[in-house]
Amino acid sequence: MRDFEVTMQDVPATVATAFESIEGTVPADLAGTLYRNGPGAFSAGADAFHLLDAHAFVAAVTFDGGRASFRGRTLDTPLRASELKAGKQLQRRIFTNPKGKRHLFDVTLPNLAAHDIYVWGGTPVACDAPGHYVLDPETFAVRGPAPLEAVRPNKQATFCPMPRVDTATGRLVIYTVDPGIVRNDLVEFVEIDKAWNVVHRIKHRLPGKAILLHDLAVTATHYVVPEFAHLDVPAVLWGKKPIYACTGFPAGYKARIFVLPRTPGAPARHVELAPGEQVFHLFNAYDDAGAVVVDAIVYSSAVNFTAFAPPYQREGVGSEGAHPVRFRLDLATGAVTRTDGTVRVDSPDVNPAYHGRPYRFGYAAAKTSVGDEPEPEGYFWYHGCTKIDLETGRDETWDAGPRSFCSPAVFAPRVAATSEDDGYVLAWITDAETRRSALVIVDARAMAAGPVATLWLPHALPPVSHGLFV
Repeated sequence: MRDFEVTMQDVPATVATAFESIEGTVPADLAGTLYRNGPGAFSAGADAFHLLDAHAFVAAVTFDGGRASFRGRTLDTPLRASELKAGKQLQRRIFTNPKGKRHLFDVTLPNLAAHDIYVWGGTPVACDAPGHYVLDPETFAVRGPAPLEAVRPNKQATFCPMPRVDTATGRLVIYTVDPGIVRNDLVEFVEIDKAWNVVHRIKHRLPGKAILLHDLAVTATHYVVPEFAHLDVPAVLWGKKPIYACTGFPAGYKARIFVLPRTPGAPARHVELAPGEQVFHLFNAYDDAGAVVVDAIVYSSAVNFTAFAPPYQREGVGSEGAHPVRFRLDLATGAVTRTDGTVRVDSPDVNPAYHGRPYRFGYAAAKTSVGDEPEPEGYFWYHGCTKIDLETGRDETWDAGPRSFCSPAVFAPRVAATSEDDGYVLAWITDAETRRSALVIVDARAMAAGPVATLWLPHALPPVSHGLFV
């Protein structure tokens, strides 16, 4: 088995085991829970899934007084139960079509599976096909769909795969996209209190049809969402290719990051990328003296995800990678200034207390060493993580080595923290030599020094899509 293939194996048990050993010392001033969501079950019968379509595995590590406890589970969603019973893939995915099968006129567009995780109403909520699921806080058994159906305008509308908690209002912010047939697409932003009541909503008509959106950031005055592709609807209806293979932009097209007001009356704005560039993820956004500042992860060219597909669907790989870019949008004139970083990164995080506020530091999975992975720019196969000073552009990176795959970095504030970067960077590594995974804890003020503690499991875990510390 090649090293990268260790990351594409099913988790060894429905409920994972405890830590086997700990190197170093778990900090006593680290308190809270780290959640992760990502792929966990890569097949249904003889049908193999693309890594981004696998059924979700959710896990958590809870820290208390220098101790750490682990729990994890492959989600028992209705779709997983039905596919296990049938012994085959039943529903079309974004990246996977069953071998030899055509989904003629199948317009079901499921949310990205095994993607994000958030905590709302006192319970964790995981994004897994085909929606958002409320989980039991201890066992991660699926309790049922999150109470979001009331805000979906119709069955064709899709939910935001990455909701955001607005720290200023304490609300959960989510959007739905109603695809246009006669008119352009309609995006509706919905703000929800902790009892799942809708307390604010506003609609914006997008400048086009079949526009695909992804991440979300929230400032005091605006919602910020990146346009990552357009959908070729006839190709989707023909059903021969996976849905993502039916996306793209026309030659020379400039993708946009939409900056849409939270209240009626103000004009919608956007940040325009260079031709061919693509954005999925945002660090953060905030208001600053009549402008909106947006920190994004920008790919220099369209991302090809086929390296993560079953062998029969791999059609070629190659990406120029992604780097951080700071955009400053003048709200009065619409003028945009841009500052590019150089480090290769994706799946960013910031101190959660600074969402929507002026801030300085971001954290992300980083390209460091290169191993035997077929796509060195694929962030699921990155070998390190980094801290970026978004004011100066400087970065400080920790490298786990060419045989260790490193997850996205999650920031955890220290108890009684006194500044923005006073805390720890938490990341998962999978060691191909021993076929084990571990959680590493790195002092955020000394990234290059490496972990102060490494918590080993007795087996390997698949990659992490996104994580959260609360």
